[in-house]
Amino acid sequence: MKLLIKQRVFSWSDTYDVYDENGNPKYFVKNEIFALLHRIHVSDMQGNEIGIIKQNFTLFIPHFEVEIGGKPYGEIEKQFTFFKPKYDLNYNGWRCEGDFMAWNYDVYSGCSAVVHISKKLFCWGDTYVIDILNPGGRICIITFHSLEDRMVKQRFNDWRRGCVCPPDFPVCVCGRTPAAELVLKKPAEATADELADNPRSRSARLRCVRKLHDRYG
Repeated sequence: MKLLIKQRVFSWSDTYDVYDENGNPKYFVKNEIFALLHRIHVSDMQGNEIGIIKQNFTLFIPHFEVEIGGKPYGEIEKQFTFFKPKYDLNYNGWRCEGDFMAWNYDVYSGCSAVVHISKKLFCWGDTYVIDILNPGGRICIITFHSLEDRMVKQRFNDWRRGCVCPPDFPVCVCGRTPAAELVLKKPAEATADELADNPRSRSARLRCVRKLHDRYG
């Protein structure tokens, strides 16, 4: 799934329209004009507010809180770096890393990228494309070290995990459902013929999951 974020050039405040991959308007993003700190509102095309991103007052490191439907869903904090911009997302253990020009960003869950954000050049106003894995899409990762494989396995298991309520609860109250399912029950390894052609593939492990839905919370 792709979303196109396009800035409204002739606007008093930072205002963006968000379109789906078919060019249909989906969301409207607007930053408050006279607010001392950033307060970014996200609404649907009917004007119903979906979420808000609020900047907290900090001396050096920018820090933001994210609310969806009036409930806190996570935080965004910029890391102190010299070259490539990096952000910690207090949401599902994600992190965000940009390139040297701060035009392209990848959002990582563990060691796998789940969202890619790229800036379109030569456009009238700032324009960005967000590329997100669709439900039903597959994430396949090859690792060459046991520690890497362990990290991927733990992340996939977290996505496959459903209810996180205490075991003594009679019914589920968290509402969490698995966000992914295994495609390969066991990691795929190199066959004897593949090892004969490439002995260095002996340590390679391939794991794969299928996305079921977007998880918010």
